[in-house]
Amino acid sequence: MKTTRFFISIFAVAALCSCQKELYDNDKDIIGDVELLEGQILAVTPNTMDTKIAYGTASEGVYPVVWENDDKIRIFNAETPEGEEYAYKSGEETLAVFEGNPVDGNSRVAVYPSSAAEGLAEGKLTIDFSTLSNIGFHSALRGNENNLEKMPLVAKENAEEPGVFKFENLCGIVMFKFNDYQELRGMKIVSVEISSKSNYLAGTAEYDVETGALTMVDGEKSVKIAYKDGYNVANDNMNPSINDEGKSGFLFSLPVGTYAANDLTVTITDNFGRVFTRDITSDLTVQAGVAKAFPTLAFTFSYGEANCVVVEPSQSKTFDVTARYSFDKSLAASTMVKVQMKNTDGELVDFSEEGLTVETMWQIEEGGADLAGNVLSSVTLEGNQLTVTAVKAGNALVALKKDDVVLWSWHIWVVSELADQTYTQLTDAPTFNDRNLGATTSTPNFDGLGLFYQYGRKDPFVVSKTELKEITYSTEKIDGTNTSVSYTIKNPSTRVIANSKYWLLPQNDVLNAWGNTGDVIASNNENAYADLKNVSGGYKTIYDPCPYGYRVPDYSYISSLSPTYYDNSTGKYYLTSKAADSKVYFPAYGSLGRNSNTVDQSNYGYYWTTSHVDDYSAIFCYSKSNFNVTTNIAKTYAQRTQANNIRCMKISE
Repeated sequence: MKTTRFFISIFAVAALCSCQKELYDNDKDIIGDVELLEGQILAVTPNTMDTKIAYGTASEGVYPVVWENDDKIRIFNAETPEGEEYAYKSGEETLAVFEGNPVDGNSRVAVYPSSAAEGLAEGKLTIDFSTLSNIGFHSALRGNENNLEKMPLVAKENAEEPGVFKFENLCGIVMFKFNDYQELRGMKIVSVEISSKSNYLAGTAEYDVETGALTMVDGEKSVKIAYKDGYNVANDNMNPSINDEGKSGFLFSLPVGTYAANDLTVTITDNFGRVFTRDITSDLTVQAGVAKAFPTLAFTFSYGEANCVVVEPSQSKTFDVTARYSFDKSLAASTMVKVQMKNTDGELVDFSEEGLTVETMWQIEEGGADLAGNVLSSVTLEGNQLTVTAVKAGNALVALKKDDVVLWSWHIWVVSELADQTYTQLTDAPTFNDRNLGATTSTPNFDGLGLFYQYGRKDPFVVSKTELKEITYSTEKIDGTNTSVSYTIKNPSTRVIANSKYWLLPQNDVLNAWGNTGDVIASNNENAYADLKNVSGGYKTIYDPCPYGYRVPDYSYISSLSPTYYDNSTGKYYLTSKAADSKVYFPAYGSLGRNSNTVDQSNYGYYWTTSHVDDYSAIFCYSKSNFNVTTNIAKTYAQRTQANNIRCMKISE
């Protein structure tokens, strides 16, 4: 009987197992003397990060393939093209002796598992990858022991080390992580599917023994992982890692290779039957044995196209409230697409569900002093269409609910003769509404005051029109040191009291809440005010409180209005501009302090912009006492929980 004698020391295997010191003692042999008899080979599975992150036990974040008692491999060469099966005989962790009917001759090649190898012809191995379409859900690599045999490995015998087969992976891993930071629905992921437009992801492959090239030649162009109980993603995946059991995501094993940009699409289905898709928009290279974790995909939901709906008195308006979603961290309204579901024929249609209700949470009519007004006569929901019928000018807040939980809400602005003012002689000719957001008139009286907003929130707060003080409904406050976006959505009429730096964190980047694109201005910069005046390029987000087609302005646009003007006939102060319609009424009644129950009736007007200074958000501030727009940088920013007015700017085409 032919034998091959091996003495394998820790040093001889160092090139194969860079983390072997975690598995064995450095001062002793790994397995000592190994005598390979005829019909035996030594199988080695690498455990280094750059060649193989496998699917067994872990040590310091490395997941080596560990041979087990029932493992079988198949050995081929040109003389034995159908191969011979070799079974596990003995071994220790990543090194094992396998034996079977001898395969004599040169250029032997091995495949694990034995069942995946279909034959060798003209230098190419046919390997079955069909099991990739049937991998079970596991939320971390350490949970994939049962999936190991579904992910083929291959090894070529080295002429300088006869009988030793060093296996390499033919697959790599991609991991998708999800987070529902809004916590709107108790969301769970039921399944995730990856589909390709041009590549087989599971099925039959050819492996070129000479070059090591792998080519998928037939099979399925999609693979799917399902989790029967649903995987809870709400605020559970803030900083997941590949080896955090229960905190990671969905792990897919794909054949090695490069998948072109936009070739792969990820389809997610949740426990409500909602279907979401995302194209992988850049080239994806799947490396042998490397696990690639994608950035967490944060579900962002909205309903309808704008959070403020303008209706004329005595008129009705119907608007679409289909749920929309995006994974875009910018929160841009333009990136939102309608949520879909599968109908009884399996076709994708707009998502709709039973059991949703609408409720008018408050309403205050023009000239009214409290919330006892009669602004809306009816609010009805049919499918995804919401209809409001207005009686008289004023404001109202209408909420969409499920099981008495607010999913979304809309400010209904009932106003007549709402007009635009375009400042034609200014750069980019900005156009604004002719009144504050929520004001029912552009003339100087209390109804021209408008509503008050905390920075980054889509819903308004109302003050009394007879006494500038906070009214009953909005006295509810919460100390929101780490208040989430989800809380403000579910509680639109509750003010949050917190320091700016903790506002709406950590679930969302507050800097993007209203579409800021400029740098955060440092107040100690000697050019701070000039830099702030140059901030532009903002955009409408899903939390923007303005009507469709309008947004909160950048500082650069609104600060173009100057200086103030005193009208002797009315005793009111106005802003002027270089436009033909130069006299513009901007109420200067102060703000609703972040921890106050009354409006600060100062000599200043405070208007939010999208911009930021230090840990605060920028305001357009002007004084009615000295007829001047302030250039003092300290007067151009405020706590984000302070409630200020807004003058909406028209979005240019």
